[in-house]
Amino acid sequence: MDPLSITASIVSFLGLAVQIAGTLRDYVDGVKSAPDEVRSLLLEVTALCQVLQDWVGFYFLHKNDLNGRRFESSSVLCIEIEVCRCQLEELHGKLANLSEACSSKKLPGWVERMKWPLKKDELQQTVVQLQGFAQIFQFSMVIQNWFVHALL
Repeated sequence: MDPLSITASIVSFLGLAVQIAGTLRDYVDGVKSAPDEVRSLLLEVTALCQVLQDWVGFYFLHKNDLNGRRFESSSVLCIEIEVCRCQLEELHGKLANLSEACSSKKLPGWVERMKWPLKKDELQQTVVQLQGFAQIFQFSMVIQNWFVHALL
């Protein structure tokens, strides 16, 4: 997989992460008794968004230096991109009713739709996974930066 394909993959689920962050922000703002874990999840999704944006910026800053660089489909970066995308899609699906409830203030069924859809342990596991994704993507930028500077 070449750096452009990796960046395109990242951009595709960056939009999803931004949507999730928006839903979480609306929930935290709208439900004053939102659990602290939801706030933690919002922080981790926001941090992941920043790291993904940094990766995209890094690529466009160094795209000429990365020409010819390839990643095997079995590389940690390629695998984690796919796992992260799947995790974000799953989280987005679980938050779908919540997103609809936050955007629509129709009273019938609103309270039921505003119920938090994740169990505490599932929420904590998701936070840990998102932290891991952010660390892997940050580390991959460090390695790529080393590679770019080694060529100079």
